Amino acid sequence: HTNNQGYLENLVGIANILRLAGAEVKIAWSGPPIPKAWAIKTRSGAELEYLPAESAMEGADALVLNHDLSGGLPKFLENNQIPIFPSPTLGWYRRRKSAHFEIVDALLSSLGKKFDFFDPWYFRAEARTVTNIQIENSDDRQKLYTQAKEVFEKLTKDYIDRGISVKPSLFLKNNAGTYGMGVLQIDTPEDILELNRSEQNKMRKGKEAVPISDIIIQEAIPTSLQYLKDQEDDTSMVAAEPVLYMIDGLPIGGFIRLHEKLGARAQWKNLNQPGGSLEPLGNLSDPCSNRPFPKIRAACPRQELDGKYIYHFLAKLHATAAGLEECPPE
Repeated sequence: HTNNQGYLENLVGIANILRLAGAEVKIAWSGPPIPKAWAIKTRSGAELEYLPAESAMEGADALVLNHDLSGGLPKFLENNQIPIFPSPTLGWYRRRKSAHFEIVDALLSSLGKKFDFFDPWYFRAEARTVTNIQIENSDDRQKLYTQAKEVFEKLTKDYIDRGISVKPSLFLKNNAGTYGMGVLQIDTPEDILELNRSEQNKMRKGKEAVPISDIIIQEAIPTSLQYLKDQEDDTSMVAAEPVLYMIDGLPIGGFIRLHEKLGARAQWKNLNQPGGSLEPLGNLSDPCSNRPFPKIRAACPRQELDGKYIYHFLAKLHATAAGLEECPPE
């Protein structure tokens, strides 16, 4: 991640927060072994010093894990006795999106039983998991198509029942992946039968070249943060989605993920791909002059994200579900 300047600045911020709390901070390099300390200067002029993992861990009282663990648990963390936050069992070598969605559905169902006015449907994405898939295998693509067709037909009925006039759209996603990899947007189930070699390759391996074998078919939810740079050209669509940071279960800030090169249907697509960018929430301040996104409930996106409304609810919902992934089923 060392080429990602935003990532490095974020790491500086985390280290500074810990130092202000009175901690001594060392940064452990978790990749291929490095023989000595490695200093990196960030865009803002701050300096980060990565240490060989064993050196950084010597005498440590706790470890703050800032790695998704897609490729598994690093050796220096095996049989480790100090507290690790968050738990390494939440790494992507072990997590599954399908398990997360099941917990989210259970939490929403509980709310639906408690409050008559609450319809869980509006806060969840329809999803189905298909296991033991090799996307280059035509029989497996046929199996995916059959399942996607059922999801698509269910969504079509749900949309009609709720007065939603748009046609459903779907995502294929790696059940065990992150980093924007192993994600493919499709407009119809038939698209699965016509995937070209490039599209198949996207669904063959995830981050750190981990093979993809389980695929989620998931409802695509269009973002409402969108505008046309050129009102006469519908391919000039700019689409964005909010990302909130949380500490101890409370949203404390965040950023938006932007993409300006995905065409007329950008609001349906995966924004976490090459060509995208990240901007601080401060860039969305009223009157939204630099980013003319539509107002939501008469509020600019920044006001809506800062207020304790829908985005905060969704952030807390999914953070709670992530924590519950560690709990044994009852």
